[in-house]
Amino acid sequence: MTLGQNIARLRAQKNLSQGDLADALEVSRQSVSKWETDASIPELDKLLRLAELFGVTLDELVKGESAQPEAARGEVPDKESAGAYTAAAPAARRETRQIVGTILLCFGALIGILIMLFAGTLAGFILALPLFVCGIICLTVRQRTGLWCAWALYVCFALYMRFAAGVVAGNIFQTFSRLFRLNPMRLAMSWSVALALLALVACTLRSYRTLTLRWERRSIALLTAGWLAQLGIRQALALWVRYIVNAGHGDLTGYTWKLALSGTLDSLNNLALVVLLVLTAALWRGWRQSRSKTK
Repeated sequence: MTLGQNIARLRAQKNLSQGDLADALEVSRQSVSKWETDASIPELDKLLRLAELFGVTLDELVKGESAQPEAARGEVPDKESAGAYTAAAPAARRETRQIVGTILLCFGALIGILIMLFAGTLAGFILALPLFVCGIICLTVRQRTGLWCAWALYVCFALYMRFAAGVVAGNIFQTFSRLFRLNPMRLAMSWSVALALLALVACTLRSYRTLTLRWERRSIALLTAGWLAQLGIRQALALWVRYIVNAGHGDLTGYTWKLALSGTLDSLNNLALVVLLVLTAALWRGWRQSRSKTK
């Protein structure tokens, strides 16, 4: 039997779907499908985790050798129990995500309905938006669910601070200006937004620390184009806001929706910046690997 056939057979014996196996190994379902059809071969660390997951040795996984009698190797029961425990983990995590997602959606709907009944407004559904977003993420996202929920909460928090108090993370660069010396509370809120952003960026970079992009012209060109587009959009949004302020001559009543749109686009552009940082770090790791191979 081939390696792919062995993986498919052992997966079926553990009653795991390709998605469950992908969750346990932190890879995509397409990767598992390619392994089982022998279209690609798992990396060494994945092979070791597969052997641990299925409760077999590496030779049994690769060569398809049948297990020796239990009397010949007393460690078989321990390996089988460890494999069964590891195999059940993906299904348990998926069930937990579904339960948490359902609870969040129900709480969000309850908050929206109660505010609508007692206050006669639909604003409650807007206030419950973070619960809805996190609930959908829990039900649909299999990997790094907590990280994506944290980003969703931050985006909602940052948008609220921007539109309700005019506070953005970039205000920290004006810490010593006269405006913020007269308003320390606003400065403190700006720093809270900025520190939350920095913490999330650090967690994201750490979560994707194993991601690697090949050091090749196509990757370099696409990443360079992404950085240029990000900087261009940022400059265009700044010019647009300046135009709106000048056109209103101090009265921005009729330009509220334009300012809201520009603020939302700026927040999305900040998320694009984080994506570019992660991809740049991955490309840098690819460059280091290519250098180590050439030595």
